[in-house]
Amino acid sequence: MTGAPRQLTHDQHTKRRPLWTNDGKEIIYIVGETTSELSIHRVRASGGEPRRIEGIGANASALTLARKANRLLYSTVSINYDIHRLDLTSPDAKPERFLSSTRYEGSPSYSPNGKRIAFTSNRGGVRQIWVADADGANATPLTSFSDGIAGSPKWSPDGQTIVFDARPGTNADIYTVPASGGPVKQLTKDPAEDHVPFWSPDGKWIYFGSARAGGTQVFRMRPDGSGVQQITHNGGEYGEVSADGKWLYYSVPRNGLWKMPPDGGEAVQALPQAALQLPLTFVLGTRGIYAVGARTEGGFPAVLYPFDAGKPVTLAMLDRSQTNFPAISPDGRWFLYTNSDDPVYEIMIVDNFR
Repeated sequence: MTGAPRQLTHDQHTKRRPLWTNDGKEIIYIVGETTSELSIHRVRASGGEPRRIEGIGANASALTLARKANRLLYSTVSINYDIHRLDLTSPDAKPERFLSSTRYEGSPSYSPNGKRIAFTSNRGGVRQIWVADADGANATPLTSFSDGIAGSPKWSPDGQTIVFDARPGTNADIYTVPASGGPVKQLTKDPAEDHVPFWSPDGKWIYFGSARAGGTQVFRMRPDGSGVQQITHNGGEYGEVSADGKWLYYSVPRNGLWKMPPDGGEAVQALPQAALQLPLTFVLGTRGIYAVGARTEGGFPAVLYPFDAGKPVTLAMLDRSQTNFPAISPDGRWFLYTNSDDPVYEIMIVDNFR
């Protein structure tokens, strides 16, 4: 007769690679996001407070214990994620590093007037929402969470507010913060994951992905968090409403990009699965859909798919995997995306591990 499962941890941080210690009294495991901070923790099998193992385990990605010796072996991965920029007005332009540090920068988003950029970065330790001038100068954090990650920033149509998702030690929820700085407001508190928000062009709705209906679907709510409605029913990770307000374009994991009326209705496929490297690797511009596709022999194609059903235009071949949201400047000149730069992989061994 088997015993009932017992929950040992309750902090809801991402965890992976659980491993019994040789005496069977504890479990060690990796905590954190691959684009933020990774560390090794331990918890007693009988219960109790988990503890970080200090002094070792930074950027750990896998681990194992020697069966007949007190030795811990683990691998590490250190990747510098930077935001790159491509000038679409120059046929000979090459992508260049734009917003960068030795840490993580990602999910860029242009303000409606094109003068500022919001992004997420852990350059100060914990991943926060930052803003910078359009040329990358004067980068400033807008949030100050003490734990977890904050990401997916998007500007309101009037440029006054930024909506984003965050998991400060809990499930992901949707928040807003004034673009000029100020108090953070939490909009959702559902036990399910709520993430990757986007404003409607008229500013009356915030669309977001949520698992509250079982599988992930696109929902929407008022900017104060009220009036939550489920919009999609065939899956939905992330959605953007076109500038004319006629269509909601949304990604369905492993099934490409779809579109439907923003109030709900019949859904049709807009782009096949191969057009999206990841569910979040597309952005709508005034001319069409900008998307980074799955790997080909030449790399990852960044392509413009015109709304008028014209011929797709390959903007560039990216040599490395793109991470989450690209961005297009309001004037259509600049294409921003996040690339993994300078990856470093190492093997570490710890003697007398107990």
